[in-house]
Amino acid sequence: MSGSRPPGVTLTNWDLGGEPSAWAYRHAGELFPAVEIPVAGPGAALEHAEAAEIGRFPVQPGVSLDEYVASAPVSGMIVVWRGRIAFERYPRMEPGQRHLMMSVTKAVTSVLAGILELRGALDLGQPADALIGELAGSGWAGVRGTDVLAMASGIDCLEVDVPGGYDDPAHPYYRFEA
Repeated sequence: MSGSRPPGVTLTNWDLGGEPSAWAYRHAGELFPAVEIPVAGPGAALEHAEAAEIGRFPVQPGVSLDEYVASAPVSGMIVVWRGRIAFERYPRMEPGQRHLMMSVTKAVTSVLAGILELRGALDLGQPADALIGELAGSGWAGVRGTDVLAMASGIDCLEVDVPGGYDDPAHPYYRFEA
């Protein structure tokens, strides 16, 4: 688990797989312009209550979750169950180390939005700019929260194979990601 940049990792090849990508996922701030957003307060301390049955869960025939996490290209994994940390492994990173989340963020955001909607604290039928005032006047204005979560916003941005999309701050996709 090297902290030093693999030779030849650039903005054009950081996501082609292998150790260069594994390094890039843990060091994205060294490749892309980044600003740390400070936390608003202390994080919640969760009790650890290891649930061995989670590690034994079969993810493939004859392969448990524990075996898979240890041998597959998984950097780290945590399972919170009933408010407690029930499974926590970091085979290719350190606890607390930052990691590029990419599409995992969509699932986490959707789950949290769903919980807030069930509790009556969020109306996903409202436009995104009504939910988040900073989006007023942007391409998100008028797009319902449900459409954002369904990735059906209508925003005109390609996701892959876009020259300059990931490294040119003037490119619309770069601005969209930012």
